[in-house]
Amino acid sequence: MRCARTTGADVFVSAAGLHLRWAFVLKRLKQQPFVRKRSDEHRTGMLQSLAHAFLGLCLAFGVAACEAGSGADTDATPPDAAADTVLPTAVSLGNVLLLAAASHAGWAVLAHAPMNTSEAPGQLVWLNNAGKAVGAPQALAGRPTTLATDGEQAIACWDRGGAVTCQCHARGGQASRLTFEVAGSKPSLVFGNETYLLVYVGIDKQVRLQRVAAACEPVGETAVLHQAFLEQYGYQIPVISTMGGWLVAAGDPVHLHRLGPDFTALQAPVDLKMPPWFYGSLAAVDDDFMVYLAKPYGGQIFLVQGAKVTEGSEITAGGKQGADVLLATEGRHALAVWNSGGSLQQHEMGAVAATMFAAGDATTPKPLGMQMEDWSRYALVKIGDQQRLAARVEGELKLFNLHGFEPSHLGER
Repeated sequence: MRCARTTGADVFVSAAGLHLRWAFVLKRLKQQPFVRKRSDEHRTGMLQSLAHAFLGLCLAFGVAACEAGSGADTDATPPDAAADTVLPTAVSLGNVLLLAAASHAGWAVLAHAPMNTSEAPGQLVWLNNAGKAVGAPQALAGRPTTLATDGEQAIACWDRGGAVTCQCHARGGQASRLTFEVAGSKPSLVFGNETYLLVYVGIDKQVRLQRVAAACEPVGETAVLHQAFLEQYGYQIPVISTMGGWLVAAGDPVHLHRLGPDFTALQAPVDLKMPPWFYGSLAAVDDDFMVYLAKPYGGQIFLVQGAKVTEGSEITAGGKQGADVLLATEGRHALAVWNSGGSLQQHEMGAVAATMFAAGDATTPKPLGMQMEDWSRYALVKIGDQQRLAARVEGELKLFNLHGFEPSHLGER
């Protein structure tokens, strides 16, 4: 129901419908023994009271439905204006290929490109808290491999010819605001601590960290993580923001670096004793950190608490490059999603605790009831307060509503 577009004709039709329904109910009530036994005056009063109650209930349900439906009526609805909106099960974004995705402050932004070409540049699409595209797609000069947003603008980065190029777009704008470059490769970008952080591999093969201002330009000194990086691995360095700064998984073997907002080390790097291998992801709940690292034909999830490392769920999926596992948290609960031969799997890992990844964990991953194209990329984004999964299914890029961590609606398309 769309309240803002209700007309006089709509009101007339609704009133006529209520009148017909009450006429039917009245006829049936008059036939009931408990009504026939009453006097005419008492019977009339009783039926009038029932009529008022019936009409009141109908109007109450109509107003409630109208108020519930009005929140998703405008593309530009602010994220906090319809927090209780139930998102549709699936939203189609067309026959395009997902390149990267990010979300913040109730907004999500996706970078996608046309199918059947590896040369065409990408486009940015903004999604509001109802999962609807807002404004026209924004053209990019390249095909981003990483993307971040503060809800007002987005920065997309890619590497080409020994340089990392980043392009910035304001939400609702048509043209790029600015573009900047740094010498290096394999960029990863994240927003947090009121700034953007770009992590990349410099031409000296060292992992470098660079803050990027909202004005879309590098600011401050570049920090260096003194960890060698072997370029033959296709590893894109995972980085997330935390309450106390940043978390970066880099080096060979991979070390987990816990850094303050100014990149100072908050503790000694934690050795995970695995080489970097194509995929990796991070999640944090307070001071408990989850790390996923890929390996041929699968991968390993770790729980890191201080300097203590607990090996958790081992995942068997993917080919020689391993499985691309996405990690997310909701409260103190964790979730892993990955593609296994075209079938998306979900592993609800329970509350984050010291025993969360006990050896011999027998929790069985749950299929999400959908088949995606095995080779295509997928991503988790949070729109409003709900997790959504972007994946190519049935020849289209779609957004699926996860309803928190419950996959029950993913099969309904």
